[in-house]
Amino acid sequence: MTLTQQTAGEYLIQALYNHGARHIPGVPGDFVLGFYHMLNQSDKLRLLIHVMSRVQALQQMHTPVLLDLVPCV
Repeated sequence: MTLTQQTAGEYLIQALYNHGARHIPGVPGDFVLGFYHMLNQSDKLRLLIHVMSRVQALQQMHTPVLLDLVPCV
């Protein structure tokens, strides 16, 4: 059996996908931007994020981010 190296983010994305998750709600704060970038690169999960958080993420990451917008309730 060969073990492969995975980052914590890759493991989390795969575990969430294996448990049936297809959309992940966003949380405010710049501490999650690295994980958001991993989600953006993943074809397994989509990030759902509030409009203002989306603007902040775009400003912080300086890269195009594919995000689904959900209404703030």
